[in-house]
Amino acid sequence: MISPRWRKVLRDLWHNKTRTALVVLSIAVGVMGIGMITGSRVILARDMQAAFIATDPYHAILFPGDFDQDLVDAVRRMPEVADATGRRRVNLRVKTGPDEWQDLRLLAIDDFSDIRINRIWPLEGAQSPRKRELLLERTSLSYLGSMVGDSLLVRLRDGKERTLRIVGTVHDVNEPPPVFSGRAKGYITFDTMEALGLSRDLNRLLIRVAEKGDDREHILTVTEKVRRKIEKSGLEVDGQWVPTPDEHWAHDDVQSMLFLLGAMGVLSLLLSGLLVVNTISALLTQQVQHIGVMKTIGASEGQLAGIYLSTVLMYGVLSLLVAVPLGALGAQALTTYIGSLLNFDIVTFDISPSVLGLETSIGLLAPVLAAIVPVWKGTQISVREAIDSSGLGKGQYGHSRLDRIINRVRGLPRPYLLSLRNTFRRKARLALVVVTLTVASAIFISVLSVKDSLMLTLDDAMRYWNYDVRINFGRPYRIEALENEALSIPGIVKAEGWGFWNAVRMRSADEQSDDILMIAPPIGTDFIDPLLLEGRWLLPEDGNALVINQDLLNEEPDLEVGSEMILRIDQRDTTWQIVGIVNQPLAGPFVYLNYPAFAHAVRNVGRVTNLRVTQDPQSTVTQAELAKQLEEHLKAGGYQVSSSRTTTQERTESENSLNIIVTFLLIMAVLLAVVGGLGLMGTMSINVLERTREVGVMRAIGASNGSILQIVLVEGILIGILSWLMGALLSLPLGKLLSDQVGILFLGAPPSYIFSINGALLWLAAMMGLSALASFLPAWNASRLAVRKTLSYL
Repeated sequence: MISPRWRKVLRDLWHNKTRTALVVLSIAVGVMGIGMITGSRVILARDMQAAFIATDPYHAILFPGDFDQDLVDAVRRMPEVADATGRRRVNLRVKTGPDEWQDLRLLAIDDFSDIRINRIWPLEGAQSPRKRELLLERTSLSYLGSMVGDSLLVRLRDGKERTLRIVGTVHDVNEPPPVFSGRAKGYITFDTMEALGLSRDLNRLLIRVAEKGDDREHILTVTEKVRRKIEKSGLEVDGQWVPTPDEHWAHDDVQSMLFLLGAMGVLSLLLSGLLVVNTISALLTQQVQHIGVMKTIGASEGQLAGIYLSTVLMYGVLSLLVAVPLGALGAQALTTYIGSLLNFDIVTFDISPSVLGLETSIGLLAPVLAAIVPVWKGTQISVREAIDSSGLGKGQYGHSRLDRIINRVRGLPRPYLLSLRNTFRRKARLALVVVTLTVASAIFISVLSVKDSLMLTLDDAMRYWNYDVRINFGRPYRIEALENEALSIPGIVKAEGWGFWNAVRMRSADEQSDDILMIAPPIGTDFIDPLLLEGRWLLPEDGNALVINQDLLNEEPDLEVGSEMILRIDQRDTTWQIVGIVNQPLAGPFVYLNYPAFAHAVRNVGRVTNLRVTQDPQSTVTQAELAKQLEEHLKAGGYQVSSSRTTTQERTESENSLNIIVTFLLIMAVLLAVVGGLGLMGTMSINVLERTREVGVMRAIGASNGSILQIVLVEGILIGILSWLMGALLSLPLGKLLSDQVGILFLGAPPSYIFSINGALLWLAAMMGLSALASFLPAWNASRLAVRKTLSYL
């Protein structure tokens, strides 16, 4: 037998199903957001990390030039080393269409059945390629538009072309997909390497340490011992790389994104709490006479509070029935999407007990906590006040200064004036729904400002480089010869040879940094437009002077303008002075130096492996066509071209990566907009319910259905416009804050900020549509009310 108290709770839930549905959905959206993000975090932490660890990833990789298996065996015998393996990697071009070539990286593996480090998993076709065959990484197959069994035409650095047949696909968790790297990846044997006319020697050494594999400092110590052993054998180590131990290459980016999404999920839940406050306040106001009657027959304030808090608790229970499965589906969709982007598989989808416990706690406690204050205030009313409560409509209007200002408005049609006044009748309720919609508006506009800021930063990065095409060569060539060859191509107005080299910073006699790229433009170049943060740019008379970028400063925070920096270049330590710091977006750590100083340091005067050109602004030839003409011309002249890139290609790839960030932010912004729309719909429903007798009076004196519909719709749209205006103002500082955080998390520095005017206008249109949609059902219900029922409503 259900007690009278619970019968009242169930009756209140069932009596106004629309209100119940709106509150339940609003809470469910917030809880679902929390469940989706925390569930995704659990699944990714488990499956992404498990997939990565299963490959036995290297702890360090060294580049000793060309070496043989004897060196690998010697390193394996070191007590500090658990295992070591040698690989050979080469970069080629592969034909993907008429006059269209893409970059292809080939990795030679000695025995595909005994891969000790950085394992790959066979998927389709052969598990091991034979001579003149290759296996493609699974993401590269679609990137090249190929199928297993197809033949690929590859072009070597010396211009020779060979055919390789695709015999299968593999999954390499350690390999970023081509959408990020801009190149396909394949796997061959050393017999195939030899058939291509390339050396069988190894050119990279992968190691795993014997102990403390989670301690990067220990790994660096072991790597230095391995380096010294290699150097004692007579080889020079060109560079090394020690990643964060046992951590997927995209771990930091994924965690940063989930952190941002989680923050928005919490915000969505808080906004849901405002809707609960609004709904319970309205319910208590509507039932003032009920409260008076219950108090008359002996109900205490505690018992009354228990009844209404039980109603709120039921809202939470019902919301969990919606939120838990939707949160699980959202986590599945989100992790599947992330997995497809980052090239790993989600093994199992389940609801973690910890996630379920969090959802349950939030779904039950958050609404109750939000309702405590309005329930306490609503049950404090005296019996006399409760019994005497009556009248057409409720709420005080006409006494405040704002009300008097509104009353002076003239020139609008009467229904519009009534809508305007109705909007401000319940100011506390209006404030709550406006806060909800304002925050949703501010977040949405801020996300679009982040997008525009990221694109502006990308534009800045592209303007940083004032060239159109760059060509990389397989070996150094004389600068004058390269520039003359390039300038013989119609449409090319300027050409420059640039020097590139890898070095490491010696922090102390026994400690060094990861690889740092040295970039050496010619003196007086205008192919670069540096954005200086501190100090100055390179002068023609500068000798051992460096300009470092912000990314290097992030990794080596003790550096500053005026300090000295020791670079180890080909086993020689050289001292340089930092004269400037530049902010270069979307780049790794590197230093700039004048070419003459660079040539002296690397002992290769007058030769470069990189050529950059710019075309006539009046030329009708595209960058891609120019790159093709230049590449073919250089190859015909006997130059070994390894790759060519245009600034348009680089921009497209960077834009694709940045758009992924924006997509995730927009997902949560839409959820916030949904909560705001539900809040507005709930508020309008409550307003219409409270004004039932007013509607009856208007209908009795001749108001048409259309007039009633118009009054309610205009009221909702006014609330939407007011919220948009406040949200647009709030998005000015919020957009800058969000943009800075996204930049710091993903780019290492705040991006160039710009407020999205188009985004604000777009959201204004969306807000008016959302407001009209959220108000339509309450307006329709109001216009359909019969006069007799409305006048008899209590």
